[in-house]
Amino acid sequence: MDFIPLAEENGMILPIGDWGLAEACNQIRTWCSEDPRHCSLRVCVNLSARQFAREGLADHVEALLLQSGISSRQLGLEMTESSLIPDIHTAMEVLAACAGLASLC
Repeated sequence: MDFIPLAEENGMILPIGDWGLAEACNQIRTWCSEDPRHCSLRVCVNLSARQFAREGLADHVEALLLQSGISSRQLGLEMTESSLIPDIHTAMEVLAACAGLASLC
């Protein structure tokens, strides 16, 4: 309950979030290379409000998927309760951009 708000206040949430997303992608790749049956696994990562509202989130996720060689079906993005941002237009744009990543299989 203290870690995420503190990381957001100190401006560390984006680098921590970037690291977490990259590690999730790398772990998925490792599991798939160890046993092809694991390629059907899906790992979900929570995004903070700042991560979700970040310009270029979809591009960043796309780059991580391409770099790790995993399918977009293998990585789920979840929004924490604090991710509910008051600007619905921005939220819809981000969701639409992330939904477009489904074609990266």
